[in-house]
Amino acid sequence: MYIILKNLIDIGFIQTHKSDEPSAFMVNDSIKGIDLYIGEVDYVHNGYGKLIINGFLKNHVFNDLSIKYAGISPEVKNLIAIRAYEKSGFKYVNTEYSIYNKNMTYYMILDRFDINL
Repeated sequence: MYIILKNLIDIGFIQTHKSDEPSAFMVNDSIKGIDLYIGEVDYVHNGYGKLIINGFLKNHVFNDLSIKYAGISPEVKNLIAIRAYEKSGFKYVNTEYSIYNKNMTYYMILDRFDINL
């Protein structure tokens, strides 16, 4: 887990993990999931999401050449997050109930060759 800093202010966190749900992402390959949270209101809706996500994908997900896909799984109702992930190139693949977040989940995937840096 990494703390996201902007001007030495903690504004959120981001982490990566090997996904236990590759079938939910509609792939059979290894997939690294990411989780992101920006908690400071002054830094939401200002374009920071795409910058943070893309930098993290480059430096902490796709730096492992064995990983073909990154996955992210926001709740279906989290339209703001879904839009931010789309801006980084994630594409919708599936909706189903997740045992991890106990909600209907909007599974999105990004192929390492489709990253929008």
